[in-house]
Amino acid sequence: MALVIGNADYSAAPLANPVNDARLMATTLTALGFSVKLETDLDHDAMRRAIRDFGRSLQRGGVGLFYYAGHGVQVEGVNYLIPTGATINAEDDVSIEGVNVGDVLAKMGSARNRLNILILDACRDNPYQSSFRSGTRGLSALKAPIGTLIAYATSPGAAASDGTGQNGIYTGILVEEMQRPAAPLAQVFNAVRERVYAATDSKQAPWEESSIIGDFYFAGGGPQGNLADFQPRFRAGTEATKPVAAYVIAGSGLALLVAGGVFGSLAIVHNGQADSLCSATERSTTGCGKAAVDKSEAAMLEANLANVGIGLGLIGVAIGAGMWLAHSGSADAALAPHPSLTLQPELSPRRAGIRLTGSF
Repeated sequence: MALVIGNADYSAAPLANPVNDARLMATTLTALGFSVKLETDLDHDAMRRAIRDFGRSLQRGGVGLFYYAGHGVQVEGVNYLIPTGATINAEDDVSIEGVNVGDVLAKMGSARNRLNILILDACRDNPYQSSFRSGTRGLSALKAPIGTLIAYATSPGAAASDGTGQNGIYTGILVEEMQRPAAPLAQVFNAVRERVYAATDSKQAPWEESSIIGDFYFAGGGPQGNLADFQPRFRAGTEATKPVAAYVIAGSGLALLVAGGVFGSLAIVHNGQADSLCSATERSTTGCGKAAVDKSEAAMLEANLANVGIGLGLIGVAIGAGMWLAHSGSADAALAPHPSLTLQPELSPRRAGIRLTGSF
């Protein structure tokens, strides 16, 4: 689920690209499989309602993504997104007229879904700077809650360019990298940082704060287009529970084998005792004492129990060993690189480094 907002129609300082950026992002996310709610030029109340409804929709689970393009400012270390129609004449107006980014994080966090991504292309020059007491620029760094990535168009305290084309530099590059097949989330944003830094002559360096455990692929880590191909390192029901089940089953099998051996030994002993009292022929007639008959019947019961215990024990050991081996192979595959991935150097005027490529 994604909420995409682009605010551009500000009376104080209108922007050229946020609405275009929001539409481009919404189109890209829809193609990648997200259910997208696109909103543009929202006032304060409309923004808060959209964020509230977005938080509720995340309670169904899955991956949540919030994207915002427009004006954003920080006041005393707190980041605010500025709705259209905001009236800001002094620094202390921002907390009333703006939308606290912390509220967005709180709504996403309360849904307790598995992964949240917050993208802020909101680090443009502060149009209200002349009325502010402080001289801070851009947005401040936020601590990402567990399972969350926060991405900024530029580094904390710096301003981002709105761009001269139809789309901003950051969003234009970001949507291209998001569509790269089998690129993990961290690799996507690393590539965006390299390209934006080069495109702005080292003036703008995108920034992320992340506490994600595992991998997420916009364009699929397996079959391309498989949205939310999210692979945490410890997956409930897989890495954690399968070994326990394997050990329990194998251990039960061993216990049955031991029990079968004990019953088999008892059967041999009791059968020997019966033979010492009278012969098998005599036990089949009425000419043998009751003690010998009892010993013989006990030996037969114990022999049957021994056969059952040994048979079930062998099955349990086999199943447990099979589960353990299967788990080991799947866990190794989940944590290992895709077998078709290769490392190829990429040298170009724009970027140089190593790119993961391969067929999927």
